[in-house]
Amino acid sequence: MDRLYRATINTWNGLRAAARSEAVADAQQSLKDLRRGLIDKGLTNNAEIDEAIAAWETWGRNPDAMYLRCRCECVARKCS
Repeated sequence: MDRLYRATINTWNGLRAAARSEAVADAQQSLKDLRRGLIDKGLTNNAEIDEAIAAWETWGRNPDAMYLRCRCECVARKCS
């Protein structure tokens, strides 16, 4: 029983680490994709975006980190 428990915990921790790694990559890519638009609108600069991208690495090393992102489509109709 103890060996099965440890194996389950190790598998779970490995999955969580993989999920955090994927979340970090996703968040960093979002920032990279938005960089030019944010800078052009005067909302930020390269240094701030680079700092945020680096901060995701720190976040991803925290085993208790959790990342939720809503991905959806919106369909709208113009009223006549």
